[in-house]
Amino acid sequence: MIPPAMSTAYWVRIWDARHLLMCLVRLDLRNRYRRSVLGLGWSLLNPVFMTVILCTVFHQMFNQDLANYAPFVVTGLAIWNFLSQTILEGGHSLYHGEKYIRSHPMPMAIYPLRSAMVIGFHFLIMLGLAIVVTFYFKGYSNPLALPALLPSMVLCFLFAWSMGVLFGFANVYFPDTQQIVTVGLQMMYFLTPVFYPVDLIKVPIVRELLRLNPLTAFVNIIREPLVESRLPSPIMFGYASLVTVLTVSMAIWTLHKKERTLIFHM
Repeated sequence: MIPPAMSTAYWVRIWDARHLLMCLVRLDLRNRYRRSVLGLGWSLLNPVFMTVILCTVFHQMFNQDLANYAPFVVTGLAIWNFLSQTILEGGHSLYHGEKYIRSHPMPMAIYPLRSAMVIGFHFLIMLGLAIVVTFYFKGYSNPLALPALLPSMVLCFLFAWSMGVLFGFANVYFPDTQQIVTVGLQMMYFLTPVFYPVDLIKVPIVRELLRLNPLTAFVNIIREPLVESRLPSPIMFGYASLVTVLTVSMAIWTLHKKERTLIFHM
């Protein structure tokens, strides 16, 4: 017997609820920028300021040419912000959707998907900024590498959504999960090559640990075609694919086991 969360009918239910899902996404975006003078401009100001600060502080420390370092940093920040914010918001997603969960029996996968889509919208804006910055400083010697961003972004999105599902359920059963995840992400920020190249790390064990960090794989498979104008490393792409398959499988298993009884724990 196929578990409900793995059946075709389950995903058809999600598709049937797409109009409500898009309404929730638009509502979240509208509420975020309500009465804001700059509106979506805030999505660009944060990475711009962070890139300027990090480039000013670290490009000489790491002995990096600014023309190479600026695209490197802005791309790393775009990917990191998407992953970290989707995971954090995913932890709150089921509580944020509690009134809908109590009034209408929709698939629980919708609520972390809602968070991932809202943050994914800002991620696309930041990627657009990264493309502009890279084109300004370096140009694109191999524009044909850019289409490789699509499968890399799909993997990144699926990974972030599945982590949102896992932490969303965990947060309902163990309320301290959100605080643990917040601290864990703060540590992972410095263990992920967001603003420094892995090759600069001189300690071999630490360098290998950084390369084994799953988040490093997702950063690299998007950064390589966007910044370096080359196809992602097959090893890194394979590693990111394996991690994605594992986390998506865990998310589906969690939905199958816990979805029907979740409401009794909220």
